[in-house]
Amino acid sequence: MVQSLALAATIAALLSMGINAAVVKRWARTLHLVQRDDLSAVQASHNKPTSRLGGLGVIIGFGAASILLSYLTENIIPILLLISVLPLFLTGLLEDMGKDQSPRRRLFAAAISAVFAIALTHTWIKETGLLWIDPALSILPIAWGVTILWSAGVCNAFNLIDGVNGLAGFLGSSISVALGYIAWTAGDILMAQIAIVLAAAIAGFLIFNWPWGRIFLGDAGAYSIGHLLVWISILIAWRNPNISYIALCLMFFWPVADTFLAMWRRSRQKKKMMHPDYLHAHQFIMRAIQLRWKMTLALANSVTTLVLAPFFLPPILTGVILADRPNFSFLTWIVYGAVFFASYLIGIRWVRRQGWRKTRPIPAEYVSQK
Repeated sequence: MVQSLALAATIAALLSMGINAAVVKRWARTLHLVQRDDLSAVQASHNKPTSRLGGLGVIIGFGAASILLSYLTENIIPILLLISVLPLFLTGLLEDMGKDQSPRRRLFAAAISAVFAIALTHTWIKETGLLWIDPALSILPIAWGVTILWSAGVCNAFNLIDGVNGLAGFLGSSISVALGYIAWTAGDILMAQIAIVLAAAIAGFLIFNWPWGRIFLGDAGAYSIGHLLVWISILIAWRNPNISYIALCLMFFWPVADTFLAMWRRSRQKKKMMHPDYLHAHQFIMRAIQLRWKMTLALANSVTTLVLAPFFLPPILTGVILADRPNFSFLTWIVYGAVFFASYLIGIRWVRRQGWRKTRPIPAEYVSQK
């Protein structure tokens, strides 16, 4: 049954993405499917207008398979997850269609979706496996607050790393497969099926997104994938007490670490926390690739994901290995954090010395439109 559900999710996502790409190619400007200022955005890494509605295809694929899964298993959890993501998905979709939604509004929508998930599934982060944290989580308002903060924070983190072709998609699908494996080894077949369905829906998007970026995930896709992954992990830990949630959190290391780094960087520069920039890890890696191998922006964009894979995959694999070892998982968080921070500082200094700002000129075709 898992294979059939995964196939259904992939096909639904592919059909949606294909129709989307065809419509955008012919009627993008008329239907406002491409934001007009994308090319001039400080964090942009592409050089031609591209649809940001890839998330629509992912949700259509996941939604179709989730409804089918609920029917076949007679369990409403897949549909509850789908309902919980709607406030966040719709807010992101408005942003992707050019209807400006402030970062605070999107973060608020992420919190609302988390509240929906708590209310609908009656689950939250009740324990981590760490004795010095879990007593506080036994107090319900604190547990709810931590859950909402974690869920909204990861959603925002996934949106921040969605800056080069395939990165958010490959990371999201990898986490989803890993969560599915953990659920399967714990005997939780339903959660394993939900996780694999999400991975399949993301795979349908990746076929169009990587390597050439024919369609982008957009805010709706990045935020929604982050939300669904967080709540799949929360449900797995809730339903299987032997699994440590701090270990499952390791799978989200890369987007969370990049977010904390962005917060530190912006505080040092005395900028607002929501202020966009082009100093994320994936962005400086892309520029390092351009400088080292003299690649075009389009090619360096796609190669960046391959270069980063050996860095974002180990925390996911570690989370699988240490799924029932909370103390080791916490220590691993500290080690990975120190390595990430040190590597970033060393790398950013090298890229700046090599001529950072020469690697991303504004495209001539956009300048002529101004």
